Amino acid sequence: MEEPDEKVILMRQVLKTIKPTFSEAHWEIINLLVFAEKNSFETAEILGMTPAAVRSRIMKRIQEEYDSLGVEDDLSEKSG
Repeated sequence: MEEPDEKVILMRQVLKTIKPTFSEAHWEIINLLVFAEKNSFETAEILGMTPAAVRSRIMKRIQEEYDSLGVEDDLSEKSG
């Protein structure tokens, strides 16, 4: 089995850190965006939401955690 790369390990760390701050509904969004690699438009369509609602709190919070770790990764590019 292939070892996860550094970005996958970091994302797991970030998600573990912020998990207590989100509801189960938010985790459904995160699963689609991060693990299923859907963009915000696809995720919104699947969940019956607007793309802006998908991106708002969740991606902002993940980006804040990346920033606090000193990681240079603009997640906004991945959410559109």
